[in-house]
Amino acid sequence: MATRTTDHCHDNRVICAAAWYAAHCKTCERPIIPALRSRFGLTAQEAVTAIREANGRHA
Repeated sequence: MATRTTDHCHDNRVICAAAWYAAHCKTCERPIIPALRSRFGLTAQEAVTAIREANGRHA
């Protein structure tokens, strides 16, 4: 049975980025999308997902 590590790695990067952004949203460098992409190696879509996750945690 094959393990799908790429999905796990993708999810982990997004989760880590979301947690980091939730903790640092006030001090995160701007623009946010390129900053998250650079810091966590995300695609633009993954960075948006991370921001949405982080904002959901603030609610």
